[in-house]
Amino acid sequence: MANMCSIDVHLLFREEVSLRRAHIAATRLEEQIAAALQPQQVVVTTHLECAEGHGNHHPPLMGGASRKTVYRISAEDR
Repeated sequence: MANMCSIDVHLLFREEVSLRRAHIAATRLEEQIAAALQPQQVVVTTHLECAEGHGNHHPPLMGGASRKTVYRISAEDR
């Protein structure tokens, strides 16, 4: 589709965060990204991953990619 933006995001969660809470957080973030980029058509894909040991499974970032904490789930959110 012409003029569509595709964003791929890996979200890291601590082991104690339930899958339900992680999914809710991912959905909120997807919606916020899409809203911030309107009227651009956006497809946001999120990958929910465990923060512990994450570096052992994924190589360091390459090229122009960046790693940033954009959303934190506090103990109250679980």
